[in-house]
Amino acid sequence: MPRTRLDRFSKPRPDLVKALILERCAAHPPGFYEELAAGMGISVPTWFKRKRQPTSEWPLGEVLAACRMLDVDLADLRAAIRY
Repeated sequence: MPRTRLDRFSKPRPDLVKALILERCAAHPPGFYEELAAGMGISVPTWFKRKRQPTSEWPLGEVLAACRMLDVDLADLRAAIRY
């Protein structure tokens, strides 16, 4: 019997943590990416690479550092995390 992927037509799950971080980034001036990347301990090209990845692939320290730099409440972050 051939294999089937029944979930291939399902909608992808939204990444709420990434949406929260990018929403807060949009409120800052365009040059803020350099400050954010430095605060996270990564380079600017790595930051843009992280923006293309789901936050499940980000190191936890970088997620927490980004939230700290963007003044994200811990309660908002916990509400956005999906298990």
